[in-house]
Amino acid sequence: MVDYFGLLFTVASTDHYDKFAKENFLGFLKSDYFLAKDRCKASLLWFVRNGLIHQIFPKATGIGTTAENSLFFRDTQNGGNPTLNLNYFDRELDSAIKKFI
Repeated sequence: MVDYFGLLFTVASTDHYDKFAKENFLGFLKSDYFLAKDRCKASLLWFVRNGLIHQIFPKATGIGTTAENSLFFRDTQNGGNPTLNLNYFDRELDSAIKKFI
């Protein structure tokens, strides 16, 4: 979803179409559609995306859920790795997409 809306965001804001550019992902996550406290984490999300989906760094990060109100949390059950909080990210991404639309 981030890649898809990142491409739409890039085309809408720069009129440049490149569906493989990482700037689509990073640009959207660094935009005002996301909370200011999380915009600076775009590069870390890029690392998580590539590490988990493409298996470059599969053990260096993780995905999970927690009641914490933060984008990442330290998963003490899995070696203390920085873990993307899917509950939080789902809410924030949904909000950002609605604002973008």
